[in-house]
Amino acid sequence: MGKTQKVTATVALLACLNATEVHSDQILDNLVLTSQSIANSMDIGIRVVGGLANYGEEGGIAPIGTVDDSGALIAQEQVTAYNAALNAMANADYYLFQDFAEDQAAEALENMEDAIDNFVDAAVELTTVIQVQEMAEEAQETGNNQDAQDVSDFIATNEVGLQVDQETVDEYNSSLEDIEEYSATAAIWTAASQNENIGDWADGVAESYDVSFTQASDAYFERQNDMIKVVWAEQGIALGVFGDANLNAYVDLAQILDAGEESEFYQQGPTANSYACFMYGDCE
Repeated sequence: MGKTQKVTATVALLACLNATEVHSDQILDNLVLTSQSIANSMDIGIRVVGGLANYGEEGGIAPIGTVDDSGALIAQEQVTAYNAALNAMANADYYLFQDFAEDQAAEALENMEDAIDNFVDAAVELTTVIQVQEMAEEAQETGNNQDAQDVSDFIATNEVGLQVDQETVDEYNSSLEDIEEYSATAAIWTAASQNENIGDWADGVAESYDVSFTQASDAYFERQNDMIKVVWAEQGIALGVFGDANLNAYVDLAQILDAGEESEFYQQGPTANSYACFMYGDCE
């Protein structure tokens, strides 16, 4: 590319960057084009230097204007266009509501996993109740006094270890409530992230107030009000989305229990199997 052609191309690029409305993809395209323009000049420049060095040693004389004609020189217009593209990219906002909502859901899922770990720890400690339940039920079914005596003897020998600790029960109960809260929070943010109408509306609100979701100071799910909120405290701005009215994402208890029964978490648990199977792998 000659110098005149290169200047014409870079001026055209600069004009594009000065357009009143530039789509985010165009901003990225401009950055690619302007950076590639300089990179191409550098590539030619490096080749020219290599060639000139080679022929300088071998006695090959380069014609006047070799560097200028090669396209290796970087023009001021290229620099201006590149810096303008760089600035436009620095001010571009690619982090939209969908991304924000997905991150909120991921955080809630991470918290849910921690709560599940707490639930498992408590449930494992309580599995001795299942052991006693199985032994007592078997003795009840046989109606054999000796079987009942065996249960009595087992409990007498292990009573301290078999007793239910209230602290463990409290952890079991609180972890269940935490799991419900985090599951619902993850679910509503996930549903919101998948709703294009809500995403477009939320992005429009952010744009109208000249704020970015990267600047949001807080986000939460008000379950009692069935609303997710995003807050920009410094700007005094908040937006909210009602779940039931907009997302149609609610399930009932029967659906939850049915899904739970089919889950690997339940299928491998102590109530779906026997105590011996769960604790020792004795699943005959």
